[in-house]
Amino acid sequence: MSNPEIAQICHSIYKKHQQALDIIFQYKGDKEYEVSQIVQESIASIPDLVLDAAGRTIIRFTTSELDKLIPRVGTGNGGALKEYSCLNLKILAKG
Repeated sequence: MSNPEIAQICHSIYKKHQQALDIIFQYKGDKEYEVSQIVQESIASIPDLVLDAAGRTIIRFTTSELDKLIPRVGTGNGGALKEYSCLNLKILAKG
């Protein structure tokens, strides 16, 4: 099958079953979110780790010792992160 044929079939299926497909997409599992939550909970459970910022695909954290030695700086990125550590560890999810 060529791409235009596949596109037409997908369009036809979506048109016939739009409501059901929208509900499926709304409630389908989000693996990146689930993994991010597990990593954030793990970081929170280790007393020596300090979470700096987290999202679905990136988590920044430091240690409490580094946090004491190196002052936090800046006003962050203008979002929820008001201060941030100059030196942090980063977990980046690549799909």
